[in-house]
Amino acid sequence: MANLKTQRTLIGVFTIVTALIHLWLFSTGISRGRPNYLFLANGLGYLVLLGAFYATLSSKDQMRNLVSYALMAYSAVTIVAWVVMNGGRFQLPLSIVSKLAEVLLIVVVWMHLRATQRSPQVAAA
Repeated sequence: MANLKTQRTLIGVFTIVTALIHLWLFSTGISRGRPNYLFLANGLGYLVLLGAFYATLSSKDQMRNLVSYALMAYSAVTIVAWVVMNGGRFQLPLSIVSKLAEVLLIVVVWMHLRATQRSPQVAAA
């Protein structure tokens, strides 16, 4: 997948999907009287990182790379926290969709990072 525009679009889609799932889980907790603020923080964190990703596309390599690594690390920590907090019980199919989006997000951000490092002159294209 060499097209940077396609990669950037997929990064946006996967990030928005997982952010919306976490925000929805927070809102369902509110309606049941048991809000989990970790879902709110996670969903908002994804949206902030996505904004930072798009805002740094034309920045120097160092800043752009930092945001890309932060987005990958955030996704990885979210996956690990999900496994730990669920104790191996994976009951909600929506959580599987979210984790799949997060894994794909890590893969596509990594591919984008590699592509922009190989040819920095097209990184801002």
